[in-house]
Amino acid sequence: MAAIKPRHIPSRLLFEKLGSLEVYRLAPWVEAAGITRTVYKRWLNKKANAHRKRDKRRCARRGRRFEYTAVDYRRAVHRAVWMSLGFDAYTGEYVHWNLLKDDLAKDGGGKAGVEERRRTALRPSIDHPNPTSASPRFVICSARTNDCKSDLTVDELKKFARLILKPRGTRRR
Repeated sequence: MAAIKPRHIPSRLLFEKLGSLEVYRLAPWVEAAGITRTVYKRWLNKKANAHRKRDKRRCARRGRRFEYTAVDYRRAVHRAVWMSLGFDAYTGEYVHWNLLKDDLAKDGGGKAGVEERRRTALRPSIDHPNPTSASPRFVICSARTNDCKSDLTVDELKKFARLILKPRGTRRR
């Protein structure tokens, strides 16, 4: 049975006010995985900054104006976490939120080995459903799904998956 996806999550669930500061409220499944607010905030900043930098570069290459702030990106990633209900947007698999710590431990250099990639296959990852868009609209998926999807649109990914699943003798050459 597929999870019922919310269309909108009220801001009061996403954020709480501490004085004049806006604090990102942890989703229950993130908190249940033993992730602290500090670890989550570091992960959120890392992902939001990386996607913003990439999108800004893509806009510059296409000669388009980029008008989104780091706050816009942090809010969009945080909203995607809540909208996911803890699951991969494409496969419906439960994402292993406890692996956020492993994501932060990576130094960013070099490629992970095969065993490491298998161990962290269900680590939460951020995806642009439309990779040509520079707007901060994201979904949560597993690292394995995101590696497979890469820069494909959702329709291109579905078409490719159908091709893979097609019996070998029925493929056009």
